[in-house]
Amino acid sequence: MSQDLQSKLLLVTPSISMVGTTRADDSITKEVHEKHGSQEEAGRYVASLWPENYLRPIKKVASAARSYHRDNTVLSSFGSMIPAMMFASYEEKMKHLEQQFDEAADDFVDNYDAVIAKAKEIHNGSFRPDWYPAKFAIREKFAFRLLVSPVPRGGDIVVNYLAADRIAQLQSEITARVNAAATAAKQEAVSRVMEKVAHIADTLNKDKPRIFDSLIENLSEVVNLAEAFNVTSDWQVASLIKECRDNLATIDPEALRNSALARRVVKQQAESVLASFGNLGNRKIAV
Repeated sequence: MSQDLQSKLLLVTPSISMVGTTRADDSITKEVHEKHGSQEEAGRYVASLWPENYLRPIKKVASAARSYHRDNTVLSSFGSMIPAMMFASYEEKMKHLEQQFDEAADDFVDNYDAVIAKAKEIHNGSFRPDWYPAKFAIREKFAFRLLVSPVPRGGDIVVNYLAADRIAQLQSEITARVNAAATAAKQEAVSRVMEKVAHIADTLNKDKPRIFDSLIENLSEVVNLAEAFNVTSDWQVASLIKECRDNLATIDPEALRNSALARRVVKQQAESVLASFGNLGNRKIAV
């Protein structure tokens, strides 16, 4: 199976780093222990270094990037996998988030004097200037990079000082691991589809459900992911995808909000999908 997987899958890792946000304050910790007669094991005082409102925009972008990455990849023993056919849109989104991150980090640096002044105000007598980087060095504390690498290929192992049979064994082991990782990724993507279908059924089973557009939109997104991860053209997965697209993913949420009959029909369709495909994936979904 693995002879073509390297052309269909990639490994991606968003590497996001920020300035440290806390420091243990040994002097205050000692004061507290002496005041209460407590031992060192009782705890430590950890100071929050930065005024939250200055870091919040950077944290928000970092969180959005991690969330988007998590929703559009599957974690494997080799790292986060993404289908090659989805990489262009993924990369475009991550580059946009990287730009936002850089802009927010630049704003932090531009306002660094005000940041330090506010930190002094917050900490008062406990402010420690040696805990804060100089202005010329602060920007390098923020970084956003997207690391991309190929899925390993067993045949690429060519090393010296090993017997030929041992090299062949390593090549075979890596090939088996790649095959297993691709299968597990497909199963995880299918499980995400089934969870969204179950959520549709549960929501529409309520007397007065709150129906958001995301109820259907989220299903469409994971169906696309499952289709992309079906790199071996598994007919059961293909059938699940077709069933979801034909009967669920094209439903107008407004129709569900306005019609009890529509809700009942779609609920039955979702339950039918669960009954037919609930054993697919790595998490069994009960009807």
